[in-house]
Parts: sequence; C-alpha cells; structure tokens
Amino acid sequence: MMSSVALRISRLYACFGCAWIILSSLAVWVSLGRPSNGVSYAEMGKGLAFILVSATLLFALLRRWENELARRAAALV
Repeated sequence: MMSSVALRISRLYACFGCAWIILSSLAVWVSLGRPSNGVSYAEMGKGLAFILVSATLLFALLRRWENELARRAAALV
C-alpha cells in the first residue's frame, strides 16, 4: 500500500529542491550577463540528481517509519 503522507512529503521536498536549483542557476546566469555553458548545465544536472535521489531516500525512510509505527500500534491492540 502506497503511503500518501510519505509520498506527499517527498514530492514536496523534490519540487521545492528542484525549483531552488533551477532558479538559483538562472539567477547566476542572469547576473553573469551571458548564456550558460555546458559546465553550468552539468552543475545544474548534478544538483537536480542530488535532490531526486535524496527525495527517494526520504520517501523510503518515511515509509519504514510509518510501517514501524503501524506495527507498534498493532502490537498494542
């Protein structure tokens, strides 16, 4: 069963993280007054990859935590 809370939290983290990486890259490119080069695209790609991997790990951690809480609640009954 897919957890809606864990999915919402990790999706929110991923959306804000990706937006932050993209907007900060655009701000740097605008402040430099020139279009970006391949290196800056690679740096942005690394940042996006980091956010997506960490969002996946966050989802797995939250699912494990929820399963443990459910197991403990069932054991109390």
